[in-house]
Amino acid sequence: ASLSKVFVGSLMARAVAENKVALDEDIRKYLEPDAYPNLTYEGTPVTVSNLLTHTLGFETPVRLSALYDKMGAGYYEDKAVDFSLDDFFTELKKVTLSKKPGTYYDYNNVGPEITAYILEQVYEKPYEKLLTSFFDELGMHNSYLQDYDRYRERLASGYDEEGELAYSFKRILLGGAGGVVTTLPDLAKFMKFQLESNDPLIKESTRVLKEAEDDLGYFWDMGFSEKEGFFYYKTGTS
Repeated sequence: ASLSKVFVGSLMARAVAENKVALDEDIRKYLEPDAYPNLTYEGTPVTVSNLLTHTLGFETPVRLSALYDKMGAGYYEDKAVDFSLDDFFTELKKVTLSKKPGTYYDYNNVGPEITAYILEQVYEKPYEKLLTSFFDELGMHNSYLQDYDRYRERLASGYDEEGELAYSFKRILLGGAGGVVTTLPDLAKFMKFQLESNDPLIKESTRVLKEAEDDLGYFWDMGFSEKEGFFYYKTGTS
């Protein structure tokens, strides 16, 4: 689920470390600039940093929000998801910023998906290929972007708060917000990479981009404990 976000965040941290992307860039640089005059608030545009810290300044587009509700209710359990990337960008043209970007935290799945799209433009490769290369680099050979029908028999069953079997969440759009299928041994490899590697992307991805109740980095939540010191974490509650 949302653990997927730290992978797209890691890839963006690498892009920033390589000076391919700047955190303060207007995201419309990577979209059709003239098609999104709505993605600004009193002259302040939505930036890459806003994507990474859930501070967009606007709510999830109506159709996408409804789709997540329907998925949670089981509507798509045996149906294909009828929402494309073109639909997403059409919806994005309709949103209205109600707050200045960077000033208000509102957890969302929109930022990670736009982040994945920007990475595609920067590296001129599909996000799935970028992610697969990253998995291979870390030796995570049992991690994939979700192809529900292909991996259905291998997926663990989830249960809701009442202990009832939960409906499956399928990957939507590029998979930046959710949709990675993995195993506990592979996640342990990712943890080892985070704790022991000297890769520049780790230092960049764990840098505080916005101070808050929990400080915010590249889709990581961060804090400082008196006993343990600096820590960062991510949950995938779905």
